[in-house]
Amino acid sequence: EDGKLTVRLDKALHGLVQCARLWFENISSFLKSIGFIQNPFDECVFTIKKGLIVILYVDDLLVSCASLKEIHWLELKLKSKYDEVDSTYGKKFTYLGVLLEQQEDGSIHLSMPQYIEDIIQSEFGAKEYSMPADQHLFDEDPSAQPLDEAGARAFRSTVMKLMYMCKRVRGDALLPVLYLSTRVKSPNTSDENKLKRLVGYLKRTRDRRKVITTTKIERVEMYIDASFSSHTDGAGHSALVTFVGTTATILKSSKQKMGPKNSTEAELVALSDLYLIGLWLHEFLESLGVVLKKPVIYQDNKSTIALVQSLLNKRLRSRHLQTSEMIADVLSKPLCGEKFYTFAARIQGTQS
Repeated sequence: EDGKLTVRLDKALHGLVQCARLWFENISSFLKSIGFIQNPFDECVFTIKKGLIVILYVDDLLVSCASLKEIHWLELKLKSKYDEVDSTYGKKFTYLGVLLEQQEDGSIHLSMPQYIEDIIQSEFGAKEYSMPADQHLFDEDPSAQPLDEAGARAFRSTVMKLMYMCKRVRGDALLPVLYLSTRVKSPNTSDENKLKRLVGYLKRTRDRRKVITTTKIERVEMYIDASFSSHTDGAGHSALVTFVGTTATILKSSKQKMGPKNSTEAELVALSDLYLIGLWLHEFLESLGVVLKKPVIYQDNKSTIALVQSLLNKRLRSRHLQTSEMIADVLSKPLCGEKFYTFAARIQGTQS
C-alpha cells in the first residue's frame, strides 16, 4: 500500500550489510575443513602445520610459506571450491594497494608510489617541505576562516587517503595526519595550510619506502611516550612505536582523553593505554611459533617506571632511556631538524 517491496533473498548479494560476514564464514569454514587453524589473537589469520600462513582481507588472501609446493597445494584446493581464483607469485606484487618488493638481501620494501603521486597532484600539492609539520601543529588560529563546502569535502577526502597511506607505508607522517583527522568536521584555512605542508613533505620524499628487515627476532620492544598538555585544551598526547627486530611494526598516536596534571601522569596514561598493544603483538607472534624473550618497554620518565615497576615485571621488562633516544617522541609531538630525520628513518626502517 505504501509502495514499498520486501523480498527474501535465496543467497547473499554483493554490497549488502550481511554479505561480508557470510563470505567470511564461508571462506573460514573452508580453510578449517582442509586443516587450517584460526589464530586466537587475529581471526583473519589461519595457519597449518605445513608452515602455511593465510591472511584474509575480505576476498584478498595473502599466503606465506617457505615451500612453494605447499602454496600450490592451497591454490588447487581453492580452485576446487571456488570458480574464480587469481594468483600472483614472485618477489614483486601488489596487495591492497601496497607494492611489495623483496630485495636480494631478503628485506622487503613496501611502497604506494601511484597512490602517493595522486595525492601530490591534488589541489593540496604545490610547494615542497622538508618536514611534515612545524612546531605549531596543535595550535589553533582564531582568525582562520572556515572552508567552503567543496573545500571541506576535498580536505576530508585527502586526510582519509593519507590515513590509509600512513598506516601502511609512511609512519613518519602519521602525527600530522592523525591531528588533521580531528579537524575534518569543521576544517578551516589554518588546517588547509597544515595539510598542504604535509602533502609538500610527501612530494619531497615521494620515493621513501617502508623496509622490513630480516634481522634475528628476539623480543617485542615498545617505545611509549607522552607529551604533557600539548593540545590547546590541556590534553596530552600518547605515542607508541613497537619493534620486532629492527622493523617498526605497530604505530599509535592519539590525543589523550584527559588533561593530566603533570608529565608523569601523562606518561602513566600513555603506558596504561598502549602497553597492551605490545603484549598482544608478543602473544600473536608466539602463536605463529616464534620463540621470544620477555617484551621490553622503553620509557624516558624515571618516575613512571618507579610507579609501575612491580606491576610490569610479571609480564614484561621496563628500561629507562634518555629522551634523545625516545623514538616515539616523533609521534607524540611535532619535531624538527636532525631529531625528526633520525626517528623517522628508524620508523621507516632505513636506519638501524
